[in-house]
Amino acid sequence: MLLVLLGVLLAPVPQYAEEPMQFIHLSLREGLSNNSVFAVYQDYLGFMWFGTFSGLNRYDGRNIQVFKPEQARPESISGSVIFDIFEDSRQRLWIGTDGGGLNRYDFSDGSFSVYQAEPGNPNSLPSQKVFCLEEDSAGRIWIGTGDAGIAIFLPETEQFIRYSHSGIEGLESDVIRVLLGDSRDRMWIGTQGGGLSLFRDGFSLNNFFDKSTVREVFEDSLGRIWVGLENEGLYVADSASGEPSFRQVFGEKSVRCIAEDDFGTIWAGTERSGLVLVDGGYTTRTVVHDQNNDFSLSSDFIRDIYVDKSGIVWVATRGGGVDRYNPRARGFTYLLQGGYDVRKILESGEGDLWITTDGQGLLRMDRQGTLRHYLHSESDPQGINSNHLYSLAEDPEGNIWIGSDGDGLMQYRRRDGRFLRYYADPDNPSALSSNVVWALQVDREGYLWIGTEGGGLNRFLPEENRFERFMNIPGRPESLLGNSIRALYEDSAGNLWIGTWDGGLSMKIRGEDRFRNYTRDPGDLRSLSDNSVNCISEDGEGNLWVGTSGGGLNRFDREKGSFHAFRVQDGLSDDNVFGILPDDSGFLWVSTANGLSRFDLITEQITNLWRSDGTLSNQFGRNAYFRSSDGNLLFGTARGLLSFDPEKIHVNSYSPDIRITGFSLFNKEIPVGLPVRDRVYLERNICLTESLTIYPGDSFIGFSFASLDYADSGKNKYAVRLNGFDTDWHYLRTENTFYYSSLPPGSYILQVMGTNSNGVWSNNYADLEITVVPPFYQTWYFALLMGGLLVSVFFVIGRIRIAGLDKRNRMLQQFSNYVQDIREEERKAIARDVHDELGQLLTTLKMHIFWLSRNAASMLEQRQARYESMLGIINETLDWSKDLATRLRPVILDNLSLGEAVDWLLDETERHSSLRFQRSVGPTPEMNVERATAVFRIIQETVTNIVRHSNAASASLSLVTNEGILYVTVHDDGVGMAKNKLTDAESYGIIGMQERAKHLGGEISIHSTPLGTTVFLRVPVTG
Repeated sequence: MLLVLLGVLLAPVPQYAEEPMQFIHLSLREGLSNNSVFAVYQDYLGFMWFGTFSGLNRYDGRNIQVFKPEQARPESISGSVIFDIFEDSRQRLWIGTDGGGLNRYDFSDGSFSVYQAEPGNPNSLPSQKVFCLEEDSAGRIWIGTGDAGIAIFLPETEQFIRYSHSGIEGLESDVIRVLLGDSRDRMWIGTQGGGLSLFRDGFSLNNFFDKSTVREVFEDSLGRIWVGLENEGLYVADSASGEPSFRQVFGEKSVRCIAEDDFGTIWAGTERSGLVLVDGGYTTRTVVHDQNNDFSLSSDFIRDIYVDKSGIVWVATRGGGVDRYNPRARGFTYLLQGGYDVRKILESGEGDLWITTDGQGLLRMDRQGTLRHYLHSESDPQGINSNHLYSLAEDPEGNIWIGSDGDGLMQYRRRDGRFLRYYADPDNPSALSSNVVWALQVDREGYLWIGTEGGGLNRFLPEENRFERFMNIPGRPESLLGNSIRALYEDSAGNLWIGTWDGGLSMKIRGEDRFRNYTRDPGDLRSLSDNSVNCISEDGEGNLWVGTSGGGLNRFDREKGSFHAFRVQDGLSDDNVFGILPDDSGFLWVSTANGLSRFDLITEQITNLWRSDGTLSNQFGRNAYFRSSDGNLLFGTARGLLSFDPEKIHVNSYSPDIRITGFSLFNKEIPVGLPVRDRVYLERNICLTESLTIYPGDSFIGFSFASLDYADSGKNKYAVRLNGFDTDWHYLRTENTFYYSSLPPGSYILQVMGTNSNGVWSNNYADLEITVVPPFYQTWYFALLMGGLLVSVFFVIGRIRIAGLDKRNRMLQQFSNYVQDIREEERKAIARDVHDELGQLLTTLKMHIFWLSRNAASMLEQRQARYESMLGIINETLDWSKDLATRLRPVILDNLSLGEAVDWLLDETERHSSLRFQRSVGPTPEMNVERATAVFRIIQETVTNIVRHSNAASASLSLVTNEGILYVTVHDDGVGMAKNKLTDAESYGIIGMQERAKHLGGEISIHSTPLGTTVFLRVPVTG
């Protein structure tokens, strides 16, 4: 009654409970064609095969391919109910069906050769029901049928020899349930109701288990013969040489199948009674389905057991699909199960194990395995004050300190077993600073350090019964980095390390109230990888290790003050690190949010362990880790407490087969032997294909691949490299597909590497030669053809060009003479106009000026008349000059705007030369005649210079107006102008352009380099 009042429950439990076996299930949900599975087999390539009630299944760890009868495909399998799968010494896969006869699978193209019963043909299969298959030492295939005895297939003739119970002495039934060819060249035949027959060279040596139904016969690694009987249990012949003598291992159960794992344990699968495991001393252990455990055996109806190359045990069930179990997942002990969310672990000086949980209170386990469970009770003021407990520590007096989530700090007093409580008080600076206590640490001087949420770091001073506070003070870089503390650790030198949440890592300088701080610097790869610190530890060499939330594992270099991070890309199981423990063999064991990692301190190689390896859960608890006094490592998980001796953990070192499993074009899988895009790409299965040809237009290709380790195939990692194209490997993590786009023509070798489920790279790899065929216009013969054609074309063009040049020169000469004549006529006309009109006007004006000089004293009226006459002459002269300017103005400006005229100019230039202009001519505003003419002449002069002097292949012109200013930019890619030409007084064209621009109130600049010339013109629209 007293214990109940104290909130304590006592329960004697074994400290080391029997390890529950964890099975991984493969069923309809994962793509299996049916949950009733009769046969399991692994072929020489490493693929797993399952014979089900509805089809044959091939499994590569990720994908399942299902084979069923197809009426339109005679090469398809002949039956859906698969009873047995067997591979002979010639690597041919045989499949026995119920009603479909015998099938042989062709690995190269995926087709089936079908052997069926043919009435009237004594050399055919005697029955459509094939129950079992075996090969003898001569390479003959023995077929056990469901109603016609035995048939022996002769590979050389592909004929069958039949044996029935009426035609062979010693065979007591035609219903053959099992065949076994043993290591002594004997054939064991188990029948339904006719017992077990032993044959050699076609003669019966003996019969056993008269009238019994024998469902399984198995030879183990020691040469012992095991026999499973229907309703009569399991038997073994300890000495199989000479006359076998069988003894019963267990009775009553119906044993359907037998296998031996790599540890020498015999597995017997039963009907309705699950699995029975038999060790070397014939001690049995029964494993059955548990509806409350998702990882238990999926069904108690066992149909087949198979051990693959890596040692994985496959269990075929009726109704539950296929289960797989990893025997290497031994060595782990589960101290707590049943949903305990473990948060902190501590071994006291008395040897008791203290465990805090989130929601399940406080647990205490003594050396005898008695478990005390402390639960919060409102009626017990001296019990624990919360069931949500995060931290633990033991002081020098043996008192246990417990931190809670929101209910302060507790001290379990060793002397009287009572709990003292400490709470935060905002009005008392000597009280606890926060009621959320995440971390506790007792230093070598006996002081208790408390890491709180929001209240910084506290130190308890027992002699004064008060708390001393250390807080983050903004503006003081030597203060604590943050007030939310997740981890505390005292290293071998007596330094106290404080891990904060989102603040970084602090180290308290001994004897001072100052801290040395370390934070993440995104620009410095040698800084802390993340500012949220979950855990801190130290290895045997004194190296400090820091686990972060999202930044992986960090190793601190004390001399340099720098960090080196190890993350998922380096092999870590997850970047959220929750616990770090060193062992005595040079390894760190690192718990994360997704698995347990073993880090080799010498090689830095990381091996990962998962739930499939026996870790109880992939989700480990934050700060829930402890190394016990006997060297065992303890880690808290979301499903309880895990304990193990690191020396006894079997790490998966299996080197799996790596296979290329698929080839795709534009994300469409390419079938074997069928045309795609009018050609057959795959003559054989891609995993057997040695070379592959890629044709023009196949610009997007993809490959899928598999690492055939089935311990936890979703954890297998891959790397891909295309030799001749890639300079390094592409590390893909667990992604098992990769694509290439637009490969250049050439020859390549695709290489694929893979790991096992623990991240160990396989010694095997897959490779594939790839030839990318060039398009026809990149082939040598096309180049040769084009070369010959070009020579012919150039020859013809040369002849034509020579003839054309002569004609063109004559035409150019005629055109030049014509232009010269026109110019001469224009000069004469202008000269006549100037001589006649302007000369007459100026002569008259001269006479008036002469009269005024002689008659300065004349009457005012006369002088005024003379002045008016002179003014009229001047106006007449101006009108005449305007008329002359009009006649000299480009005619094109009469009908087009300036922009349209410039377009016309460029069109004409392109028509009469090889030069091409890229133009950007925007709308131009109305301009007076003189201004438009001047701008046009500047542009015309610029274009003419480009054509005559630049040797340019292309040019550009931009004409835009903005806020009353006209901007013209002309650029060419020619040879440029010499610098002296830009200022040479003899460069009349340039001088004329500059004078015109200046006259308009604008400016022109010319920039020339050996790569081209640019002319910039800026002119007001009005002025």
